[in-house]
Amino acid sequence: MKKIACFDTKQYDKPMLEKYGAEKMIYSSGYPFYQEGCGMLQLKHSGLSDADIEKIAGKNLENLLKGAQL
Repeated sequence: MKKIACFDTKQYDKPMLEKYGAEKMIYSSGYPFYQEGCGMLQLKHSGLSDADIEKIAGKNLENLLKGAQL
């Protein structure tokens, strides 16, 4: 079974990003427990590069789903 890690932008986890890279992270809002806009705003102001934010916010999921068979 694969393990899933949580990247909490409220508590910026630089070691996790350095260990796994932005290419291995996918944004999740935490809905219905959290308001979805808050997490995206935190990600935007996390101090990450624009390229890393783009990957985490949607590009990684887009690339993952390209390989999915429906």
